[in-house]
Amino acid sequence: MTNKNFKLMFFTYFVILGILVAFFGSFVGYNMNLIDIKKNIDKASQEVGLIKKI
Repeated sequence: MTNKNFKLMFFTYFVILGILVAFFGSFVGYNMNLIDIKKNIDKASQEVGLIKKI
């Protein structure tokens, strides 16, 4: 394997790994925000239920 091919292969793997890390980070961040939004909705609905009882 020549030095040029090795550099190209290394660069390609580096870019692919970077894309995978970015995708995984975005996926985890999206799910965490989704869980937080659901918790806020549940809390708000409980507060509205308590207000309506009064």
